[in-house]
Amino acid sequence: MKQNLILAIVSFLFMSFIQNDGGWKEFKPLKGGCSVEMPGVPMVRSDKKNKDKPKDIKQMVFFLEPPKGTDDNLVYGLSYTFFPAGTVHKDSLGIDNFFNQLKNDMLAGLHAKLLSEKDIKYNSYPGKEYKVSIKNGEAVILFRDYLMQDKYYTLQVCTPIENDNNIAITKFFDSFRILEK
Repeated sequence: MKQNLILAIVSFLFMSFIQNDGGWKEFKPLKGGCSVEMPGVPMVRSDKKNKDKPKDIKQMVFFLEPPKGTDDNLVYGLSYTFFPAGTVHKDSLGIDNFFNQLKNDMLAGLHAKLLSEKDIKYNSYPGKEYKVSIKNGEAVILFRDYLMQDKYYTLQVCTPIENDNNIAITKFFDSFRILEK
């Protein structure tokens, strides 16, 4: 009897642990070709208002701001840009130039300071990971960018400097998947 009670309690705690993931859910943007887990449902913003963007470039931005005090991070973001075939030159110089231009635009647009940069990959596709400081060093944004043929994906997490390197950042980044057609 005592063993059954202990087994029931252990089973209950184990099932609670498995099911209590803080509300994280898989998010698959329509026509995005990817999925990622987030601690809630993100809002969507298309870039239809950007008049400088050529019409044959499709860009979508999704972001989630968890309610204050419920998460270590301030914002989670996923964006993708689909370029016309052949826009990005596939040689290493073309890819390096592509990432450098995007990095420089991001730093200027955010008035951010680059803290770190490293090359990463998703399967065989090239990528970059950046850490930038914003708000006079009060917060950091971590980015993972991937170029997959003519598709460019960006994952980002903004967090207060004291929460840098928290486990939710890793969970978010590691949950990213490209979906096969």
